[in-house]
Amino acid sequence: MKMKQRRMSQLIQRLACIAALAIGGAAFAGPIVQDTGGSNIQIQFFEPIGQSFIAEDSAVKFALYVDPVNPTAPLSDLHFQLLSGDGLGGGVLLDQTLSPALGFIGYLEFDLSTVALTLGNAYTVAVDVPGTSPYWGANLNAGGNPYAGGQAYYTPVRFLPSPAISDFRFQVLPTVTAIPEPGTLAIASLALAGLVATRRRQSASSS
Repeated sequence: MKMKQRRMSQLIQRLACIAALAIGGAAFAGPIVQDTGGSNIQIQFFEPIGQSFIAEDSAVKFALYVDPVNPTAPLSDLHFQLLSGDGLGGGVLLDQTLSPALGFIGYLEFDLSTVALTLGNAYTVAVDVPGTSPYWGANLNAGGNPYAGGQAYYTPVRFLPSPAISDFRFQVLPTVTAIPEPGTLAIASLALAGLVATRRRQSASSS
């Protein structure tokens, strides 16, 4: 009898370990943040500009810090593209034109969550200006190039190196919360309940 109880207890413990690993596997890596403000570059002059990064989560939004470097110029939209690979020559995975308000200063978000990113792969967000307005600028990260997973890109290269020796001021933010799947929760609950029941039976038989 005790041998059966011991085997059952070991089986339930293994199930609990599997469930714990499954729950842990649902965790997300969290945000990538380069948030030290530096100098601005005019997007239209250096377009397309880009920032590459390594996908740590499959569903994210990319945020670039922009502000009006030429506020007397006509207001313009900003055209964002998600490109495969590290650099401005990758295939287009997502294309969207955003319309920041007049005088907007801050992180402009480009939602990438409609594309399932492959964890560990490199991607680049490229930005240009539809038309010729020099209104918008992109903020460079004052810390230089501390993000090891990517880099900033500008054109034309006669003025600045490409790839650059710095990052842009940017963020890559997960768009979903780490919630275990219902099946995983059920397995964990059953395993834990079984462990409690087994220990109670063992205590009752030994008393």
